[in-house]
Amino acid sequence: MNYIVFTDSHLRASAPKWRKDKWPEVILGKLVEILNIMEERNCPNCICLGDFYDKPDVSYGLVNRIMNEFVYSLPYGSKFHYILGQHDIYGYNEDTYSRSAISMLGLDTRTHLLDPTEPSDICGWSSNSNILDNIRTKFRDWEDNICTIVLCVHAMVVPKPVPWEHILIDDIGIEGPKFLLCGDYHPGFPITEHNGMKVINPGALARLSISDADRQPQVAYIDTDTGEAEYIPISCVPAEEVFDIDKAKEEKDNKVQVEAFLERVNQVGVSAVMEGLSPLEII
Repeated sequence: MNYIVFTDSHLRASAPKWRKDKWPEVILGKLVEILNIMEERNCPNCICLGDFYDKPDVSYGLVNRIMNEFVYSLPYGSKFHYILGQHDIYGYNEDTYSRSAISMLGLDTRTHLLDPTEPSDICGWSSNSNILDNIRTKFRDWEDNICTIVLCVHAMVVPKPVPWEHILIDDIGIEGPKFLLCGDYHPGFPITEHNGMKVINPGALARLSISDADRQPQVAYIDTDTGEAEYIPISCVPAEEVFDIDKAKEEKDNKVQVEAFLERVNQVGVSAVMEGLSPLEII
């Protein structure tokens, strides 16, 4: 069995702060490109590792476009597996799935929300408030008969420490599945061998922030029969054409000036800093 894997598409109607292009069209174009890759690779299966949508209450118009231009365009006989990211549901609560926009995917029989407990060749753990604690313990108590080949998680699995809550690849004790597919960590990381598994995160399909400007969007291709895994680049426009880099730099410079002002206040006091300044300069 082979799969095309992507994560964190963050579909939304409006453009992110630093983008100056038409956001829905950009990501929809990438989803159509994924359909083309599935056809080129003769790959009937696709997996989304969470945060398909940017929020649980995106507009009906956007949902309708997604269903028509992506879901209903999936190849006949294909399967689109997915798990939930924190952006797909309300308050990290999987019980809100039925009133979230992503539940509309279930209108098509080719879509499948992965279950963490149903014995299968492929299963997945959606995001929740205890996801990192859960995977630290459950990974170590994993039952081989639950998931034998592909395990999908939407959790901050990272190769190196980051300044927010996470779990390192080296700290995962699971053995059994051939592939561990990870979403949530937008930069992604190279395909990594650990405990007999291939640990994979192709990075977010969406380039949301200015820090993503130079990152190459990509998807993963895996073949569970041969153990093959690789990343496939997705087309993207040069950063300077879609990101307002000058505006971002200006805001960063302003932030530096504010921080310098506050540091000066801390050093010598408010009255000393304000002395000799006009009201306009103070503002």
